Amino acid sequence: MLFMITFLASIAFGWYSKKYGFASMWISLFNLLFCLYLGVMITPTIVGFVPAFAEVYYRVICCFFIVLFSFVIVRYVTTVYFEHALDAVMPDVFSTIAAGTAGFFIMMIVLNYIIFSSYAVAGNVVSDPDKMKNSPVFDKSSSIVFSSCNLVHRLAGQPMYDMPANVVDWYKSPTVGENEELIDENEVES
Repeated sequence: MLFMITFLASIAFGWYSKKYGFASMWISLFNLLFCLYLGVMITPTIVGFVPAFAEVYYRVICCFFIVLFSFVIVRYVTTVYFEHALDAVMPDVFSTIAAGTAGFFIMMIVLNYIIFSSYAVAGNVVSDPDKMKNSPVFDKSSSIVFSSCNLVHRLAGQPMYDMPANVVDWYKSPTVGENEELIDENEVES
């Protein structure tokens, strides 16, 4: 049910975003993908330096602020430096379809990231965490977050293909021992 609400909200945002045009929405989509990847992948390193952030809700908050802060900066920079690219004239049909598609994916990624973060925190607060962590909604939202991170990871040409999966799984784990293992494993491979 939650995935269907997410899907419908994404369609509605895609319909709404078609007025912004092709260039603006696709730049926003790539900025979002980059910032989500940056937030998800850099949080384990920050937690490694600040062990007080080992709890899941600190991980999620840290990742959220990294994503938000970096998105604001990257969006501002792209708006300033690619100002004329946003004014590019495209055929109306192409611009409408492409902007709507980008808007759909932006909302789908944002809502699934919020669901993923909520389930990661709730899975460590409720009395039966295995039921929460093994729910299909959590699996779908974590797979979309993983797919977004994996796309950027592969586009960047990174050699460790399983690293985004390990990091996304790391958000689900409540123990500090697994955090240290992930950090040590990433430092050794670097």
